[in-house]
Amino acid sequence: MRNVGYFLLVVGMLCIVGALAMDVSVSAGARRVNNIGLMADRQNYILIGGLMLLVGVVMAIGGKRQTGIVGSYNDGRACPICAETIRCAAVKCRHCGSDVDSINTGVGFSTSAVVEPTKKERRMLWIARGILYSIFAGFIVFSLLGM
Repeated sequence: MRNVGYFLLVVGMLCIVGALAMDVSVSAGARRVNNIGLMADRQNYILIGGLMLLVGVVMAIGGKRQTGIVGSYNDGRACPICAETIRCAAVKCRHCGSDVDSINTGVGFSTSAVVEPTKKERRMLWIARGILYSIFAGFIVFSLLGM
């Protein structure tokens, strides 16, 4: 989700910059006058770009963070003897050389405590996401077409 947030952030910025660079005047003989329709289009592009920018920021900040793999460098705990950081799977402290009990849970909690959603719940989540994305895309398309 975080990558989608970054994408929406960039697209929103491009939409706003493109709208601000729009020429909203038309030639009327020897001079140029502002066109109300083009000004409304500019306003729509700025609003859509701002909305995408806002949604992108929220998704980038609150998006799902990538979790570390069990056994990675950050997988550690304190040695009970010298209090230096050692890996959870270690049986001997590399700092003081004392024997320690290995912990294989990796992230500090039991894997039986993690509850996976059922197949029906996952399907409902995908349907809800699809509806929200369709509404968002429809809003963009209809506002760009002027309907």
